[in-house]
Amino acid sequence: MSSLQEKWKQNECPKLQIGCIDLNLSLSWISPTAVAGAAAGVASTLVCHPLEVLKDRLTISPEIYPNLGAAIRNIYRDGGIGAFYAGLSPTLVGMLPYSTCYYFMYDTIKKSYCLAKNKKTLNRPEMLIIGALSGFTASTISFPLEVARKRLMVGALQGKCPPNMAAALSEVIREEGLKGLYRGWGASCLKVMPSSGITWMFYEAWKDILLVQKGISL
Repeated sequence: MSSLQEKWKQNECPKLQIGCIDLNLSLSWISPTAVAGAAAGVASTLVCHPLEVLKDRLTISPEIYPNLGAAIRNIYRDGGIGAFYAGLSPTLVGMLPYSTCYYFMYDTIKKSYCLAKNKKTLNRPEMLIIGALSGFTASTISFPLEVARKRLMVGALQGKCPPNMAAALSEVIREEGLKGLYRGWGASCLKVMPSSGITWMFYEAWKDILLVQKGISL
């Protein structure tokens, strides 16, 4: 990632001229990790969104969707393939900040910690803690958008859906105040933090094992 950022700094910046004003649009401030995280979030959302739709329908309306097969048939009958991508836009809006922050924070915290401790690699408990912190930070930043997405989803099934995510956020604030934007945040962190920590710990562990087997210096 650092080599890519150096190339962005070395290459000539894109320029924009407005009248007599020349603007240099430098890319050096953009984190490649954040861009990669955003791309990963978009790709995974596009692939997995139909599964999220199925899960939500099975959870919220079990009388209409009693099992997975019935849910697939009913959703396809009511709206075709497009119905499996209902609510995609708010999901992407919520996923982008989470995915971007998730990968960016892990990379940033890891590099800062290694620099402060003068270490090249982390041990397993350190990986676990840093992974948990990255998940905690990403979840905290993006949680209001997840609350709004759930409000849109439930409202659509109940026939009183807000027109967009901004309206859903306004509705939550009007009915519950600012604290309503973080209703359920604690329970979400209890799930996200260990999941994120374990994910990164095993990712780093297996990466080290595979690189050693290939004889690549860490």
